[in-house]
Amino acid sequence: MSSYALLVVGSLVLGQPGGDWFNDYKPFADIEARLHVMAAERPDLCTLVDIGDSIEGRDIWALQIGGTAADKPGVLFSGTQHAREWISPMTNMFIAEHLVYGYDTDPTIRSRVDSAEIMIVPVVNPDGYVYSWTPNNRMWRKNRRDNGDGTYGVDLNRNWGAGWGGTGSSGTPSSTTYRGPEAFSEPETAALSDFFIANPQIVSAVDFHSYGQVVLSPYGYTYDLPADHDLLMDVGTGMASAMTAVHGETYDAGPTAGTLYQVSGGMKDWVYDDQGALAYTIELRPEGSPWFELPPDEIIPTGEEGLAAALYLIDRSIAVPEPSTLLLLGMGAVGLLWYALRMRIAKR
Repeated sequence: MSSYALLVVGSLVLGQPGGDWFNDYKPFADIEARLHVMAAERPDLCTLVDIGDSIEGRDIWALQIGGTAADKPGVLFSGTQHAREWISPMTNMFIAEHLVYGYDTDPTIRSRVDSAEIMIVPVVNPDGYVYSWTPNNRMWRKNRRDNGDGTYGVDLNRNWGAGWGGTGSSGTPSSTTYRGPEAFSEPETAALSDFFIANPQIVSAVDFHSYGQVVLSPYGYTYDLPADHDLLMDVGTGMASAMTAVHGETYDAGPTAGTLYQVSGGMKDWVYDDQGALAYTIELRPEGSPWFELPPDEIIPTGEEGLAAALYLIDRSIAVPEPSTLLLLGMGAVGLLWYALRMRIAKR
């Protein structure tokens, strides 16, 4: 078992903190309330920020978690761009709970929180998520834009600016992958992209989805590999290995287009192309059936896998030695790529 699996399983009490909150899926109002409770109980450690409103006027919340150190790198976790992927907000909340409430009791949590600014946006698409809880709408995917032709919704993960309008998205409003009339036409993607731009300290990001058990790196809009492919794969494979080690559920890693399918207008490609940060989509449990309706008794195990990935990414994002030190440590070309990427971010 890897060190990240041992941390998740050994130094945290499974299902705690949070008690029985993670024994079943939670509607948006409960998630929203839980975020407010965390911010109220630990104002010294976290701040709840309203980063914008959905198309129906619901708040989109970001929980910013940070300890004592100044000039810390930022790491962002998000989810629920697709409403029916209910395990996504629960995994984000599981990560948030353990970082906030494990701070005082777990030195390994404290050191990470003190060394990084961690931002969690559990529900990017609150309208769609609320709608997916209404009768006969469990499989709803998109947001709730009225397209004006009797159809509703834009696929938020086809509405970002990188490769917008390309293969893997649709221009037909009734399609589940409808990309919208233009890039960032939706207030949800506009709000989150503005949040990225306003926080240039962000050096890495994960957007949680389901299903498939795979860590996906850029690119989705093209089969071409990005300049930092070796670094992206090194970190992505590390997250996949950390997740696999927790419960033995296999997570793979690879570029989106070549590993899964083409996705144009996806979030991670924009974060990498526009913001210069390492960016991933993690497809959580299950690998296949029962598809989007993962049983509630798998919420905690999946959360533990997501937490292992988060801790690994935070560790990789915290400290990047100088090039001479990287070579002495044997980190070679991958380490130098990470150093170069961090320097590009610092100069934005």
